[in-house]
Amino acid sequence: MSLKAALSRLFVVPAPLRLAGERLLIAGLVLAALALIVVSRGPGETLEGLRLVVRDPLVPVMTAARYPMDLAAGVGERTGALLAVYRENERLRAENERLRAREAESVRLMVENRSLRDVLRMPDEADAPDYATGHLIADAASSFVHTRLLDAGQGVGIEDGMPVLSADGLVGRVISVGRKSSRIMLLTDFNSKVPVLIEGSGDPALLEGDNTNEPRLRFLPINPQFKLGDRVVTSGTGGFLPSGLLVGEIARIDDDGVAVRPYADWSRLDVVSVLRYRPLPPPEADGASARASAPSGLAALQASVRP
Repeated sequence: MSLKAALSRLFVVPAPLRLAGERLLIAGLVLAALALIVVSRGPGETLEGLRLVVRDPLVPVMTAARYPMDLAAGVGERTGALLAVYRENERLRAENERLRAREAESVRLMVENRSLRDVLRMPDEADAPDYATGHLIADAASSFVHTRLLDAGQGVGIEDGMPVLSADGLVGRVISVGRKSSRIMLLTDFNSKVPVLIEGSGDPALLEGDNTNEPRLRFLPINPQFKLGDRVVTSGTGGFLPSGLLVGEIARIDDDGVAVRPYADWSRLDVVSVLRYRPLPPPEADGASARASAPSGLAALQASVRP
């Protein structure tokens, strides 16, 4: 005899007993259904009381069941934060390496510049100009005028013609000054004209605003050597602006000319710095001041022979 047959004979349930168990189960289910019907049709307080009786004992069980889920969520958040910190640390390491390389290059260029100045017997450079910082408090930009209002003026040493810079590059220049405010004309204004130089090729040009976000280069050489992506900086021609200020890069070359994309982001301009740079006086002004300060030749001769 097999094991299965032996077990079936050992645990066999008599038919009358099995039938009585089935009837008892059916009766219990019917009674439970009737009880649920009575409770549901009863007053709200009875149903709510039943819910409280059933729910209160389950609260510790639900809390204990939720603890592993909360723990796993906390571990996931901490792991994500650690990964974000790790990635940020790697980015800062790479940026630090780039800055070290630029610092070494700047030191090399500074030493080379000093040695070339000594060879050419050039005078020492003037002291680095300082800055006046302020907030842009109004936007007068329209289809015809691209200017901004600055909350700093003569009280902090700002004068007409001084260049205005953002963290990215040249923004424009000051066109009018009050005691506590200044009006700035952006590079994109139709009246803006800035002498520039294209790095790499050394091509000089004049950057003219045309009331769009990309001013144009005018008066280029006959055979320019620049290409797309070349940086554009101020040339300092005329002495109105210092040389070497970052302006933008060559963005497009088409039938309308050469478009420059400024580095300054006009949509996010908030804090700007005004470079306290005074334009070089024309030679006529220097000569006039010298003549005014020195006596004429006849007056000097009379003074020398006068007892």
